[in-house]
Amino acid sequence: QSTAINGSILTNGEIIFAVLISLTVFKERLHTREIFPFTAIIVGIIALPIGYELFQSNLSITDLLMGNLLILLSGAFCATDIILCRYVTGIVDPKRITQLTSFAGAAFVLITMVAFHVPFQVDLLQLPSIAMLGLFGTGFATFLFLAALKIIGTTRTVLLYSTNFVFGVVFATAFLHESITVVNIFSIVLASVGIYLLRNKLGTIDEFIITIAKGHKRGSYKKL
Repeated sequence: QSTAINGSILTNGEIIFAVLISLTVFKERLHTREIFPFTAIIVGIIALPIGYELFQSNLSITDLLMGNLLILLSGAFCATDIILCRYVTGIVDPKRITQLTSFAGAAFVLITMVAFHVPFQVDLLQLPSIAMLGLFGTGFATFLFLAALKIIGTTRTVLLYSTNFVFGVVFATAFLHESITVVNIFSIVLASVGIYLLRNKLGTIDEFIITIAKGHKRGSYKKL
């Protein structure tokens, strides 16, 4: 229901939610110098894409707007996922985490489809494309992300992961022939600047999680 360019921008909403989680769960506070970058991220990732769509639709809820909101909602879950994965990677091997999350995710989707009577219709000719998407787009990407969390930590991983702005826009333009608007450019610039300036705040998330992980024995999930 959204566009690939909007999806590339809105998926970085997980950074906003990661900071919000640190503010609530870890009882942190934003310093005065951190208010501007955090505001820039919110404006770039949420306010501009959502506000522009509302303006275009005369404040009515369109499919595109609903798609954008669903992507933002997924960002809240992804933020929680990143923090939990960073903690678990100190206990469990990234390959095992990838296996468990993939099978658990697949089981959840299948159960949901059965519960809500969602039709399961797949053309046999689409199976190779689906297999490639699952292998590289989800499986291999998830494994690399988890490996990065373990090797370089949450801060650097999230900052580098935010470069999907560039890849998303380039691929959407080259393969899907989507047009880049001035609003898209402003969103990317504001969010990128905010993420870079807020890197120290993201670093504090890493410090909390590393402290927790060191206090637990390998394989223990009791306090997770």
